[in-house]
Amino acid sequence: DPRPGVGVRPDGLPDIDWIPIPAGPFTMGSDKEKDSLAFDDETPQFTCRLIREPYRIARYPVTVAQYRCFVEAGGYRERKYWTRAGWAWRTEENIIGPEDYGEPFSLGNHPVVGVSWYEAVAFCRWLSEVLGYEVRLPREAEWERAARGTDGRIWPWGNEPPTAEHCNFNDNMGHTTPVGIFPSGQAACGAMDMAGNVWEWCSTKWLDDYQGYEAKVDDDLEGDARRVVRGGSWDGYDRLVRCVSRDRRGGSGQPVQRHRGFRVVAPGL
Repeated sequence: DPRPGVGVRPDGLPDIDWIPIPAGPFTMGSDKEKDSLAFDDETPQFTCRLIREPYRIARYPVTVAQYRCFVEAGGYRERKYWTRAGWAWRTEENIIGPEDYGEPFSLGNHPVVGVSWYEAVAFCRWLSEVLGYEVRLPREAEWERAARGTDGRIWPWGNEPPTAEHCNFNDNMGHTTPVGIFPSGQAACGAMDMAGNVWEWCSTKWLDDYQGYEAKVDDDLEGDARRVVRGGSWDGYDRLVRCVSRDRRGGSGQPVQRHRGFRVVAPGL
């Protein structure tokens, strides 16, 4: 797949296609009077002022080909890339790579799946080292800001409910698809697959709702707390692929599943 941002550069490193996102406030969360599909954990809606510095977000989730660079570079053998809890989990479970679900999940231009939050963090630390600048998982607010822009839209493309033209969801394909093949579902910033295909790990620890969110939010990478996942997946229905839909998974690394991946961000423009 020759598209920029999907595969690997000539030097053997992941080719990330960065999209700049400016600093500033945006509408975060759901208003049940405007969105009948809203869950309680998405409320109350508020003006989020957590994005005080610009950042860049990857146009696509990390692909199988890109993640393979980390595996082949020995990332699973290098303690320095892992959190304390992550390394303990990796060694105890003898994890040497992502879960292999066979094709089409394992095709190079599909989003990598079968990776725990620990593995996603380790990949980011490795990529930071080889690229020479910080790369990390998005904070929950950064993910939502990129997905919905500043106008409070319900889905990345607007307020029109999803169809098979917008995204890979509701088992319309039955598996992951190559990243970025649903142009009708593109977010205003240009990011692709922010609805469907795979749930995406964020760095943020789970909070049950947005009451006092800005004062309580925590992105400390240490520990085994539950972490936020965003965006829905190939087997999620319309309610789960909204910009505000959120779920939590254990930082313990289990269960690793075939509908969970991640994308990366980098501070600065």
